Amino acid sequence: MLANREKLGFWLVASLLIVAAAGKSILYDNLDPDFFWHLRVADQLSRDGIGRIVDEISFESIREPWTPYSWLAELGMSALWQLTGLPGVLVTTIFLVAIFFFLIALASREACVVAADEPRDVATLVSLLVAMLLSLAYLSFRPVLLALVLIALIVFLVLRDRRVSGSSWTWLVVPAVAILANVHLYVIVAVALLWAYAIGSAVDARSAGRSGRRDANDDLQYPPNLKTSTLPVTRYLLIASASTLAACCTPMLPGAVAQALAYRTSDVMVASGAIAEMTPFYHGTIGKIVALMIACVWLVAIVRRRRLGISLLFMLLVATIFLFQFGRFSPLFAIVFAPVLACVLPSMSSRSLGRKPVVWIAAALVLVGVLRVGSSIPAHLELDAWLTRNGPDAPHYPAAAAKFVEKNLATPKPLERQRLLNEFTWGGYLAWRLGDRYQVFVDGRTQLYTPDFWRGMLGDRERLTSRIKASGASVAIVSVRTQRLFPALRQLGWQEVYRDEFAVVLVPRVDPGP
Repeated sequence: MLANREKLGFWLVASLLIVAAAGKSILYDNLDPDFFWHLRVADQLSRDGIGRIVDEISFESIREPWTPYSWLAELGMSALWQLTGLPGVLVTTIFLVAIFFFLIALASREACVVAADEPRDVATLVSLLVAMLLSLAYLSFRPVLLALVLIALIVFLVLRDRRVSGSSWTWLVVPAVAILANVHLYVIVAVALLWAYAIGSAVDARSAGRSGRRDANDDLQYPPNLKTSTLPVTRYLLIASASTLAACCTPMLPGAVAQALAYRTSDVMVASGAIAEMTPFYHGTIGKIVALMIACVWLVAIVRRRRLGISLLFMLLVATIFLFQFGRFSPLFAIVFAPVLACVLPSMSSRSLGRKPVVWIAAALVLVGVLRVGSSIPAHLELDAWLTRNGPDAPHYPAAAAKFVEKNLATPKPLERQRLLNEFTWGGYLAWRLGDRYQVFVDGRTQLYTPDFWRGMLGDRERLTSRIKASGASVAIVSVRTQRLFPALRQLGWQEVYRDEFAVVLVPRVDPGP
């Protein structure tokens, strides 16, 4: 009875953490800037067909065909938006974030059952909390969120197979990879993790056969639930090989590969550090603390490598390599790090989770959290009000400024769209809001602009001013806080025609006639 209450208490506390994480997307966050240009890309894909397309959103983008490698997710996002609007998008975001952390919790329990012959509930809760801290800043409604859910599912399935060896459910990895290949470039990470697991399993099997599954040091013996004596190494290699082929099942394959390489080698904006998620995770005090924690966990994991299994350590190595590239890989790292952390933490009793007050309080808090999040879903609130609800100090969009331009400056149904100057993070929203009348200056697709363009945006004032002067733009919507476009526009004599707490609208000064 107590064991059942402990299990119930664990899942109630885990649910409380998951509800808190999922609720962040509606209680505090805003829609991701990329969301809106994904909708515009989906419109063009629906019209022109699935394949490489020439950009129509920005007048400064390259005129060569580019690869929308997230095409399947973009079409899904567009369909969801058309069917359900803002409420459906928010509910879907909550659901995906919750599933992401739920799968991490399941994977952590599976790893602990194999490594320690017990689920280690308290350690799993700690690892889930750490995974939330690593991931929450990067979770929003865009294709990468679905990609993370699919990778979390893949990791759970392979860790489950360490305990339930030969399960047919593990083969779900292959279709998951095939879907992932049409959702995001993170399919590369999934394939790398699967090969790391397959190769690590071969090492485990060989070591187990050589040592007779035991070592003189009990702490280094293979855990009883790890099927090292009969590890189906050939099966894992087949799954990894099939998944590699599945990763190629996308009409965007050549362009996706080229784009993945370009992000890492030649994208000026990515290399600049101007995009926060593209900077290394260890920058800043908190980042250094996280790096120290990771180093400590690695040290313990190496010492207890026979308990964990080389297969899990190889997966952690792959995840760590990606983490040290960009901060945006933190959620990917958390998917593998959480199970390892749960295994290496000191043993902690879970008896407190089974106490009746803990169970009842946790159940009550979960109910309150669900009601709080559910009641915050805006059934009738206009999108403009939602986008600016947190004020100018939080991430926001120039909703009122766009409305002013729409009503007072835009030409009804122009034969040729005019040009609009805008901030980097607002391009997607303005392209979605005013795209039938204007082409925007820039949006979040860093791969669609030349190095010369980005050098101007990154601080070369003379280069930026010359580009604005030659743009032929008829209106500008810029932030009242940033000092990138506004000084150049004032230098060129543009005049304000609208201002609010979020944005300024400017137009070129018209010289009076003689």
